[in-house]
Amino acid sequence: MGVLSAYRYFRRHGYRAAEAWALARAEHLAEEAGCLWDWLPDDEDCWDGDATPEERYGCVLRDSEGAYLASLWSIGDPDGHYVRYVQAELAREALDAGRL
Repeated sequence: MGVLSAYRYFRRHGYRAAEAWALARAEHLAEEAGCLWDWLPDDEDCWDGDATPEERYGCVLRDSEGAYLASLWSIGDPDGHYVRYVQAELAREALDAGRL
């Protein structure tokens, strides 16, 4: 997916221009670099939200050789939009840390 298309996606979902651009750019760079996002079941019972989710996941961003770049855990019942946001946010974290 192109960076402009990703930017439009994040804008349509309510992100301000600068945030949408940062997410779109990071997502695009991660895809171009061949990064992969692994979604894994999270069995830890550490939920502190208002409602207990039916399922919890973790998402791990790895580079094209499988090396760890970033992760987020205890993600409850993510929908398609939140999955994409988490993936873009992990890419941005890796990019900001100089790992991407």
